[in-house]
Amino acid sequence: MDIFSFDFFRRSLLAALLAGPTCALLGVITTSRGQAFFSDSLAHSTIAGYGFGLLLQLLCSRFWEASFSNLFISSFMFFYCLGISLVFLFFLNKTKLEPDTLLSLIFTGSVSWGILILTKMVHYPLLESLLFGDINASSWTDIGMLGIVSLVSFFFLFKNMPGLLLVMIDENLAVSEGVQVKKLNYQTVILIGGVIALSLKLLGALLVSAMIVIPAATAKLLAWNFRSLLSLSLAYGCVGAVGGVVLSYYIDAMTGPTIGGFEMALLLLSFSIKNLFVKK
Repeated sequence: MDIFSFDFFRRSLLAALLAGPTCALLGVITTSRGQAFFSDSLAHSTIAGYGFGLLLQLLCSRFWEASFSNLFISSFMFFYCLGISLVFLFFLNKTKLEPDTLLSLIFTGSVSWGILILTKMVHYPLLESLLFGDINASSWTDIGMLGIVSLVSFFFLFKNMPGLLLVMIDENLAVSEGVQVKKLNYQTVILIGGVIALSLKLLGALLVSAMIVIPAATAKLLAWNFRSLLSLSLAYGCVGAVGGVVLSYYIDAMTGPTIGGFEMALLLLSFSIKNLFVKK
């Protein structure tokens, strides 16, 4: 039977085609600035966002008898993720705490609050879906929103790539060249938050950072300059996401972990290829 005859598979494949390259391109920015843990912490913060969204929905329906569509939780998590991103930058600028300390606080606090709320309100299968994702459940609305964010991400990153490159090299150098570093940092963090919030259905909170970090790390093994790093990251992001979706169908496995495992296999293969050429 032709796998492309299934509507859910076509949606899954399109979602992977959109999210894979977008996350990989953002991964170049985060890994080059030593902020790989940021995407992981932000992804885990959505566990608390999901819990608070359900709690708000329950309170509104109980006291005001208000009804909400399925889009409410997705929208709430999206804006919650953006809010957490801005809170991180605010405390980073206003306190003397180190970035890794703030990220650890976000990570542990969000997971603790989220699990505490969710275990009291939902069944474990729903919690499992949030943690590991379910790309096969993506609707055309989800894909449309992901497509819009992907277009915005590509436009923003390529338009601001010279400034981002200077910031990655040295922030003081970027300031001396007239780059508005603080504004660019806020815009980049908001963009990462939006992409993570909309990519949760692919890998879930536990593995979504794999789509951001692994392709960029794999590309760094073989890249010879920054332009090749961008190109290889896009290629690895696309191949890893699409290949994971197809492989999960044939081996009858969960799609999220399969994508993460397939991208790790690509990384190990690239590492072997690099060592082979180095020896020669």
